[in-house]
This record gives sequence, C-alpha cells and structure tokens, in this order.
Amino acid sequence: MRVLAIKNAKNEGLEYIENIFEARNIEFDYVMAKEIEEVSEYLDYTHFIILGGPQGVYEDDKHPYLKKEMELIRLVDGKKPVLGVCLGAQLIANAFGADVYKYKKELGWYSVRKVADLPFPDEMVVFQWHQDTFNIPEDAKIVFKGDNVENQGFILRKNVAVQFHLEVTKDTVRNWLESEGSLDDEVKDRIVEDTDKYIDDLNRNTEILIEWFLNL
Repeated sequence: MRVLAIKNAKNEGLEYIENIFEARNIEFDYVMAKEIEEVSEYLDYTHFIILGGPQGVYEDDKHPYLKKEMELIRLVDGKKPVLGVCLGAQLIANAFGADVYKYKKELGWYSVRKVADLPFPDEMVVFQWHQDTFNIPEDAKIVFKGDNVENQGFILRKNVAVQFHLEVTKDTVRNWLESEGSLDDEVKDRIVEDTDKYIDDLNRNTEILIEWFLNL
C-alpha cells in the first residue's frame, strides 16, 4: 500500500493522518499539485488524498494544475480510492460534473450528521475552513450533511469527498488562525477553546474514516 498526498498549499498537509500512517507502517509521499506534469507518472500509488487550499475550482485559468488533479481523479475512477478534503472534495465533485461555487463561509467547529449506512458516528463536530461548496454529482451517495452548509460529504464509487478538515491537529488550527486576517481576536480565542474541546474526538473519528478509506 502506497499513498500519494497531493498538496494545494504548502501549509496544508496530512497532519494527524501522518500519525495514522506511521502507526500502521503505511508508505506515503507528497507532491505539490502545481508540480504535476503527467498524471500517468503517479499510477503506481494505491491510494490518493487530495488536500485543501485557498484556490477555487472555478479558478483553473489562474491555477491550471487543478485540471491535472481532476484528470487524475477521472483516470483512476473506480480503480483506486481517492479521498478529497475541502478543495480536494470540490475537485472530485467538479471532475464528475457537479458545480462548485462561493457560498457561506465556515471557519471553526461545526456539527455534521451522517446520512448513510456507513461505520461513522451519527453526528460529529468537525473543523471547517472554507467559503465554497459543491453540488452532489449524479449517482453519488451523500454521506454527511450540515445545518449551515448542507453538502458536507459524498461517495462516488471509490471517490470519497469531505468538505471538512478531518486531518487537523491543535497546531494546525493555531497556525491557520495566525495567518487568517478576517477574524477578530475574540473569534480566534473561541476557536482555540473549541479546538481543545473537540480535537480528541475528531482525531478518533479520523482514524475510523481513514481505516475505512484504506480498505475501499
């Protein structure tokens, strides 16, 4: 088993998922999305994780490598598992014909509900860091829904899309808050408090989701 993690931003890596892989002796590598030239070079990997970033899927004129990522998603469709996180989820949606667009901004901790018969908790509090959302592709199964932003996750064959950041750690959240200029100190302090409250449960739920993903 070899996992390729595709980074769309330097400061968005696998984070807690690295711990899971290291504990299971699972080999993983990183590649920056903008460095991908021929997607066929990466077909030796058994699993793919496409991580988040500040780009919009609809900005592929400014970021042409987004098309390369969607090309890879379609190339391995149904053959190899692909997990998309935040922007990665939006890329999966768009790769299969669903619209991605600006919507309500979510920054911080929000509740999502499981709406499919899968081995996840019925409700989870997860970390969000986005202002775009996606429609659900045809034939996909919705897995998670939220009250503020409805579409939070779906499965389409071996493609798994989650809008929220299942990978974060306490350090991840603090680093992102330091670089976010749109939030005042009171909101940042509340997010830090919520992180202390919810991070352990999120990490446990991430272990469940990743274990399931690896066995698709």
